[in-house]
Amino acid sequence: MLQPNFISQALTFINNGSLRFYTKTEDTELTFYFFTEQNWVADIESLLLQRPSKNYIEAAENSELLSIGLHDLHFLMDADPCFRMLNALMANITISTSHIVTINTKSPDERYRELLMKHPDWINRFPQNHIASYLGMTRETLSRVRARMS
Repeated sequence: MLQPNFISQALTFINNGSLRFYTKTEDTELTFYFFTEQNWVADIESLLLQRPSKNYIEAAENSELLSIGLHDLHFLMDADPCFRMLNALMANITISTSHIVTINTKSPDERYRELLMKHPDWINRFPQNHIASYLGMTRETLSRVRARMS
């Protein structure tokens, strides 16, 4: 759906399926978030500022997506006051940075427990290397954490 150096052109709703929002570093991938059904997704900084993205958004499984382009969003907001709420919707599409902070402040076990509490469905839905990336650990560390929790 998006790759680096391209500008995000649309706000997308996930009707079915899931997407992964991530970036690549020199030696690894860092998953920022997983999006599932009934969620809106965009690289909001790229979309609103019309600047090239540094990130990827890709389908993690077969997905049914509904998109509305930025031009059409602006047209709707200008045409009818009832569509002005779309501006608030776009402003609220953010990814919490508190999760990124936990990578440096919480142990791998604590991060995994937190994931189990907040998003238990992700564990079996997404590949373990992507889960490990989201948790800021290697796949091997994730395996050890899971073994300790069993």
